[in-house]
Amino acid sequence: MIGIFDSGVGGLSLLNAVQRVYPFEDCLYISDNKHAPYGEKKVSFILERCRKHIEFFIEQGASIIIIACNTATTIAIKSLRKEFDLPFIGIEPAIKPAITISTSSKIGVIATRATLSSSLYNTTKGKYANPESVVEVIGEGFVEAVESGSIQSKSFQEQLRETIFFFKRHEVRYVVLGCTHYFFLKDEFERIAGDTMKFIEPTEAIINRLQAIYGENHMSSSKQAKTSIYCSGAGDAVLRILKGQKFRLLQLDY
Repeated sequence: MIGIFDSGVGGLSLLNAVQRVYPFEDCLYISDNKHAPYGEKKVSFILERCRKHIEFFIEQGASIIIIACNTATTIAIKSLRKEFDLPFIGIEPAIKPAITISTSSKIGVIATRATLSSSLYNTTKGKYANPESVVEVIGEGFVEAVESGSIQSKSFQEQLRETIFFFKRHEVRYVVLGCTHYFFLKDEFERIAGDTMKFIEPTEAIINRLQAIYGENHMSSSKQAKTSIYCSGAGDAVLRILKGQKFRLLQLDY
């Protein structure tokens, strides 16, 4: 079983990618949407929630865990790897690939406040980029808009346009989407920016890492795979995003 968790529905894009590669493997997804966004929470709170998620995954029989949350990865993955004897795959802003393909001296990063202030993010930024060449934007309200399904509202569309214009003023052509919730905004960003900007997210890299660790022996089976999704809050956003797909929707009781 593959376990995946996020502060909400952002990681569902990764769940879909995992299921395309491992269609016969059981998946368990945790949407901790009652406490979203993690990016505005205290470090101690995020660490405690992550520990509870891992304990739950172990109880359910997960053998590998994807932390489909940039904030949780940057804050908790180091501690989790020390505490639990399981392979973890984290997700963090794709600064390295953005720097590699950028044709200018600048890249943009949109992420939560907690991610941008974390030591892991800043270490990565310092390793692969000149910190002064990284133009950062805190995605205020972005997670909430995705969770509530209000990305087409007039006020939020204006916020997206302001974000794009901010990057244009700083001559940024490549923008890293530093939160899995923002993956659901990629089409909107591309529509507004046109051909002037490219948006980078690490789904392909995560899947490659999963295949390297998990191997190919899970790719074929005669059994019917089961997908279980646990929500700490209401399940409306999950039902909206995964409409037409087969899964069990359950309540997380911690």
